[in-house]
Amino acid sequence: GPLLRRTRALADELTEAMHRGRDRLLEYNSCRPHIANALRDAALEQDRHSQLAEYMEAVFDCFGVDTELHSAGCFIIHPTEHMQGSFPGLPDDGLTITYDRGIALAFEDAQFLSWEHPLVIASMDLALAGENGNAALTAVAYPGVRPGTLLLECLYVLEAAPVESLQSSRYLPPTTLRFVIDENGRDHQHKLTHLLIGRGCTPVDADTAARIVRARNTQIRAMMQHADKAAHAQTPAILRDARQRAEDLLSKEINRLQALRLVNPSVREAEIEFYRRQLAALGHIIDSATPRMDAVRVIVAT
Repeated sequence: GPLLRRTRALADELTEAMHRGRDRLLEYNSCRPHIANALRDAALEQDRHSQLAEYMEAVFDCFGVDTELHSAGCFIIHPTEHMQGSFPGLPDDGLTITYDRGIALAFEDAQFLSWEHPLVIASMDLALAGENGNAALTAVAYPGVRPGTLLLECLYVLEAAPVESLQSSRYLPPTTLRFVIDENGRDHQHKLTHLLIGRGCTPVDADTAARIVRARNTQIRAMMQHADKAAHAQTPAILRDARQRAEDLLSKEINRLQALRLVNPSVREAEIEFYRRQLAALGHIIDSATPRMDAVRVIVAT
């Protein structure tokens, strides 16, 4: 009857409209050659000019890992008696490595090291978390103070507890706070930059450094207290920004679900409550973050 004809006509119109329409999910998963080729070229360029080999050579040298040439583009690394503890991912009988993708494909016994390789990531964690190099003494030509004046460069890290389920690092990523304090408690971080120290520093031998630290121990401790106060003074503003980021993002999601629930009863209250609990938990985690001293360097002005 008329109803069936009308229904069939509307169904045909809808089917034709769907065929003419855009399948956005298909578009998202389809290959777009101009974008794909640009990404491929960028990846190949990164392979050709990677600094990974130089970085890992410095890491191996620093932590006492021996490196010897195996063949063109291949190296054998193995632990030595000079190592302090163990090196993550390095077996006792050594490892054959290469930084060349082609060699790794042709020689299956060679581990291909990339920035994502577990050995590389573990070595970065070792350098960041280890105590080696956390304290140093150097001499720097710095006209901002009298020659012989001591300065203290302090690096603090402010980070929230890494709770993966809450993605806490998304709102408060590890933040570095830097201070360069003189004997009077004044901060010189903007004048005496990290780059300036690196370019103008003169190494001081270990015996001389130990004598200076022993002789000026009281002043150094006082400067550390000034740096601690400065780090704690800057912390509240950073935490406020992190809390605001969390509130802005999660409140937007809560409001969206609440509005959707008015027209779609299948949206459960438990889903909305989940984001409310996340926001509350993130607030506690962010508020508990405190600056942690990560490294210190005594600087003698010359």
